[in-house]
Amino acid sequence: MTPTIPVPTTTAASSSTSTGPDVRVRIAAVLGTSAERLDHQRPLADLGLDSLMAVQLRHILRTEFGGDFTPDRLLGGETVAGIEASLAPPVEP
Repeated sequence: MTPTIPVPTTTAASSSTSTGPDVRVRIAAVLGTSAERLDHQRPLADLGLDSLMAVQLRHILRTEFGGDFTPDRLLGGETVAGIEASLAPPVEP
């Protein structure tokens, strides 16, 4: 049985423009570690992400942050830094 990951109180619609810390916490929870211990430049698969975790993380990223990441993308070299960059709001000139 997969452990339940705690759900933060913010949603994609109500989250602040700084999603980075929240994203790191959620990724770390799926991986069973702390956000401080994540290497933001290493692929998630190298950090222990497996296919079931990738599906769970995809759901979290979609429902809580509005991101659309396929499990293949998450397992294929995606990093924490890459996810944060993809979810960051566009910078206005």
